[in-house]
Amino acid sequence: MKTCLHAQHQGHNYRIVEGQEFCIVEGQEFSIIQGQEFCKDKSYALSKGTSSASSKGKSSASSKSKSSASSKGEEDAFIVGDPALALVAHRLGPGLRRLKLRSVRAVTDHGVAALAAAAINLRKLSVGSCTFGAKGIEAVLRSCPQLEELSVKRLRGLADSEPITVSSPRLQSLALKELYNGQCFSCLITCSPNLKTLKIIRCSGDWDPVLQAIPQGSLLAELHLEKLQVSDLGVAALCGLEVLYLAKAPEVTDVGLAALATKSPRLRKLHVDGWKANRIGDRGLATVAQKCAALQELVLIGVNLTSASLELIAANCPTLERLALCGSDTFGDAEISCVATKCASLRKLCIKACPVSDAGMDKLAAGCPRLVKVKVKKCRRVTFECAERLRASRHGALAVNFDTPGGAGELQDASVDESGVLENAGSDVVQDDFDDQIGVPDLLCGTSGRPSGWKARIVALISRSLSVSMFRRRPRGSSHNS
Repeated sequence: MKTCLHAQHQGHNYRIVEGQEFCIVEGQEFSIIQGQEFCKDKSYALSKGTSSASSKGKSSASSKSKSSASSKGEEDAFIVGDPALALVAHRLGPGLRRLKLRSVRAVTDHGVAALAAAAINLRKLSVGSCTFGAKGIEAVLRSCPQLEELSVKRLRGLADSEPITVSSPRLQSLALKELYNGQCFSCLITCSPNLKTLKIIRCSGDWDPVLQAIPQGSLLAELHLEKLQVSDLGVAALCGLEVLYLAKAPEVTDVGLAALATKSPRLRKLHVDGWKANRIGDRGLATVAQKCAALQELVLIGVNLTSASLELIAANCPTLERLALCGSDTFGDAEISCVATKCASLRKLCIKACPVSDAGMDKLAAGCPRLVKVKVKKCRRVTFECAERLRASRHGALAVNFDTPGGAGELQDASVDESGVLENAGSDVVQDDFDDQIGVPDLLCGTSGRPSGWKARIVALISRSLSVSMFRRRPRGSSHNS
């Protein structure tokens, strides 16, 4: 049975509830939710909403709250601010291990600093859509030496912030998303000795100087760069990477990718979304093939490669198991034939919006002996009959998922593997929190897990309905004849 500890602070009622970890939830009574035992906790979160206390005003006629006492709850809703963090600090203190703050816009730098001073054992902090700034984050870094994971998204108080001047001795994962003046984290990026995973996503400003300042002997092994102002200068300065996600960075060319590959011989996963910029192609991929023999996973979106680089990849990367090609105008039958005949270790293959046909896909029947999953989407020259032939060639042992022009080509909905390549191919590389498993980005599915094919159909139906409605309706008073 869950226990509930009620407390009162500065005229507001709070409660501490034993349970599991939660993110901030809008529309609920303000709670401080504890994970596991109260004194031996592992995770906490804050949720804000309306107070359970009744007001002295008129009662609301349209209340749908589960609470029996609800009168003008919206007017009496209190804001999660520094007093809430003070209560967390007082009640939980050193026991706090994980904390997520979402849309708590009344929390200030002082409130965060006070909490950090008490939560000296904090290991994971996730902040999103808050209004405090760099001083609050710096206070956490100074007071919480055990911090291992930090995620900062849409932190509005960074605009005029001074650079953060401290590093974190145990920080391993850092995610910066949708920030203005995110470069104030430069010292944290370049001077944290144990930083292994770095994600910089949709942050404004020039990031080349930050990447160039990362020391050559750093432990950084996984890097996500998406929709950034970054060029060959920044990418070429990197070394020792094992995982690289490079999405929608049009200033990065074959030159930068080749330089990075030369200094990252242990590269295992490479995801490139070229954004149809035609800046990355055979030349850069050829260097990857020659320098990165340990490559296991390759996802290319909007990259025009040919058999020239594919042959090198097949010859020099014997452990390549997962391959996804999306939106490549040059990946046709010759290229799929190359994959079929030379990629002997390939287990998962995804092709989306590429000019392949039945003639090329049929080559997979006799090639790629270890192949277990194939997914083809939006390839108009591939038919349902080809999908049936391919599945029959492996006596049902091959999971085949074809989105054919006729719309009836899904023979078997392949389950998501440990990497997710076959189930995922085409959207942005984004993860909301550090507690999400790090792996291949969700490329075909959205954050809700619903396949994008269903989303596309829903959008199409809505658009069609709107179009019909617009054509059928006329403004009042119109005298025009159809």
